[in-house]
Amino acid sequence: VAADLRVSKGAFGWAGGTGVSFWVEPAEQLVSIYFVQGGTGGQLRGDVLDLMGSWVSHFRVAPAHLRVLGMNEDELAANPSATATIVHDLNADPVLPLDDQAFDAVVCCVSVDYLLRPVEVFREVRRVLRPRGPFVCTFSNRVFPTKAIRGWLAASDDGRAEIVATYFRAAGGWDEPTIQRRTPTNHRGDPLFAV
Repeated sequence: VAADLRVSKGAFGWAGGTGVSFWVEPAEQLVSIYFVQGGTGGQLRGDVLDLMGSWVSHFRVAPAHLRVLGMNEDELAANPSATATIVHDLNADPVLPLDDQAFDAVVCCVSVDYLLRPVEVFREVRRVLRPRGPFVCTFSNRVFPTKAIRGWLAASDDGRAEIVATYFRAAGGWDEPTIQRRTPTNHRGDPLFAV
């Protein structure tokens, strides 16, 4: 899988215009593979929230009803998969400006490592999800080091997956999280994980 390593600076609070998000191709494969194996044929059905999104949502087949929450209004407006967008900085305010049980699924692709109050955000995600709805966090080992939390930078790949699993446990109300490496161990590119 060839990775596109250009970065979208606006997605994480830097000044600047719309750019290209990093890992678009592998991240799309990761999210799509996860849900293909989940029996949905690669497409999430119902109402889906893409948390900490930008100009691209990482789906090969976009959900029919995709709301994207992110920090940069211009980038969100450029997201062709979004049926609605919300400009909101979860580090400034971890409360999601959304109704209870409004979504069938929530995804957070390559951004969980930037949350300053992750347990509060995970509780909020649980609030906005309908019963038994999945919340899938996907990530790699590549980060913006000036934006990621210190623990993320110091952790191994397995340690990062355990950090995300700990967020689920600390937030309460979730099933025991499943940690999966979504790329083969002999994969030559960046490893991709899902929790």
